[in-house]
Amino acid sequence: MVQHIKANEPASLLLTLTPYKTAIHARITSDPEKDFPAFINSDIQHIGDDPRTVPGYWFLHVDYKHKKDIPELSSTDLLPKVIQALSRKVAVIKSGVPMIDVFFCRKQDLDALAPENRHEIIAQDFRYDVMVNEHTRNSDVKLNLFQGIRTDRGLHLFSQNANGQEGIRNFLHYYGNNFFNKQRPCNSLEIVTVYPLGNPPTIGKEISKMEIHKYLPSKLPKVIFCKDPALICITEHWFDMRPTLSNQRKIMTQNDLSYLQTNTRVHDFMCLAYLHEGICTHTRELPKDNINEFSHQDRFCSMMQELDAAQGTPRTEEIGKWVRELAGRILKKDFKDLHYRREPARAETQEHLISNPDDTPELSAYPKLKM
Repeated sequence: MVQHIKANEPASLLLTLTPYKTAIHARITSDPEKDFPAFINSDIQHIGDDPRTVPGYWFLHVDYKHKKDIPELSSTDLLPKVIQALSRKVAVIKSGVPMIDVFFCRKQDLDALAPENRHEIIAQDFRYDVMVNEHTRNSDVKLNLFQGIRTDRGLHLFSQNANGQEGIRNFLHYYGNNFFNKQRPCNSLEIVTVYPLGNPPTIGKEISKMEIHKYLPSKLPKVIFCKDPALICITEHWFDMRPTLSNQRKIMTQNDLSYLQTNTRVHDFMCLAYLHEGICTHTRELPKDNINEFSHQDRFCSMMQELDAAQGTPRTEEIGKWVRELAGRILKKDFKDLHYRREPARAETQEHLISNPDDTPELSAYPKLKM
């Protein structure tokens, strides 16, 4: 695989990594699409019997611009030299696969490298959890693994301890509270597991909840983004950050953040959006918050009384229109810095999407999302 590759030609390095940040197998190839699966197969001979069947072992594919930059495979400092190449930008991590994911896919007769069998999908299978538990009873599955939040603006990296867990919750809470800000925090958000080849800096303890919430999405300090190129990341959960009401609720509820206080202003904005869209026709139908009350309840009080009295009559439609119009006026006047989009299913039946109703010029310039 090596001899026919010239020094100035592109080449790929394939590695098997231990949880202790050492490389135990390596191979150079000019055809990684073909040879990466073969490399994995040659390293796994006995499914389930291999003591390395724990999340800490990984298969890594690194692309080099020039074969001459790949270190000698017998080098005792092979991995440090790979890290140097990544830092010099003469190499880039193409993909990384946990060994236990490969074992699981082989047991289910699946291709571990196929997009439809990526980690975030197979990890939802209960059989995957069973297999992980079987093979990790006596091992530290979090050894040298970090957690992160990856957006299209960068990666926030957290250690696997109590401070890191608190940090990741605070950052998710921040993104939830800034979900509708016109200074878009991001287009998509992933919770990732990270295998660091080196020793990157992490955040958590040193940036408290109050500190991160001081910043507007467009003003987040560079220090909270990890720029280390020597990281293998796999997605655990992916969240659509397009500013719809359901997307915001999803990121809060699926990350068990509903017990945290939603920003009062954001709660009011969402309540008004529910009324304006007609998703809720009465204020008593509005989503409940553990702490916040709907601050504009009094402005709708007389309409709600009329609506209650008109139940079963054609007047309910007219009053409902008044409610939607009032909610729209309040949104336009008091929430100029926030916007939302209609749910896709609802938008299909509408002429246009909403961005603080009647803000159509801004809507037409709405950035296309990178999916």
